[in-house]
Amino acid sequence: MTSLAPEASAPRSSVYKNDANLLFINQRPTFKAWIKSVWIDLITLAITGAISQGIFMLQPLPERNFPITFRDGQIVYPQFAYPLRPNIVPIWLTTLLSFGVPAILILLCQIRIRSFWDVNNAILGLIYSLVNASAFQVFIKWLIGGLRPYFLAVCKPDLSKVGEGVGFQNIMYTRAVCTGKESEIKEALESMPSGPTYYIDRRLPEN
Repeated sequence: MTSLAPEASAPRSSVYKNDANLLFINQRPTFKAWIKSVWIDLITLAITGAISQGIFMLQPLPERNFPITFRDGQIVYPQFAYPLRPNIVPIWLTTLLSFGVPAILILLCQIRIRSFWDVNNAILGLIYSLVNASAFQVFIKWLIGGLRPYFLAVCKPDLSKVGEGVGFQNIMYTRAVCTGKESEIKEALESMPSGPTYYIDRRLPEN
């Protein structure tokens, strides 16, 4: 099998002078040549991002049922009655850091080699990972998401309808019983399920 790698003993400059393909790898292409090389990636990322945004705008697919209080007025799940608090790290900063920090490290690693295509492929891979992770997260939240800890605080259920629910003893309700802000209710209905969190929640009381 013939090796495609240049001989280790050959000077770097002479190798690239004699091989136009290797020279192209280490030179920055024109914008047109770059688009021709990565257009499939750009379209794939755009489609994935558009699908993610479309799913994000939809209401949760299965109707979420939840209890509020027992007949005696006691809250069924106090863990969903926490107040709504602002994010410790804003979403815009999370997005910036998730892209910016790896991108800076990629650029730092290229101080010596300075290969355009190495940077290009690494940045595209980073964007792929972020877009696909976001799409997966949005889809899971939309399909099987649960209640967030502050759900009841933003739902602001109409307590006059207590006892008019569905299920056993009519204690299960849908979002129709909520009187809060629609966007906050939707967000509170789409918590990301967490296996480790569930495991710790179940194990800690036993120890």
